Amino acid sequence: MMRELDDRIVAYADYGSHIPLKCKNHPNKRWHTKNILFIGARSVFYSRLDQPEPGTECDCPFNDLIPLTAEEAKAEGWED
Repeated sequence: MMRELDDRIVAYADYGSHIPLKCKNHPNKRWHTKNILFIGARSVFYSRLDQPEPGTECDCPFNDLIPLTAEEAKAEGWED
């Protein structure tokens, strides 16, 4: 049974808490935003320090950002 999102982007994080995002074309780049529907409803921040290798933001469209899965987020140290 699917868990109700209650205006959240992901079910694994509380409403309003920050969640990690990645670019579907550049999965090693990271951003974060508040867990409030929709991605872009609040500011999106590039996580320069969370990158596996130094670099800058990609030039992909904003709608190419997707949330990390619960497993990916936990592996990267994001709280449940």
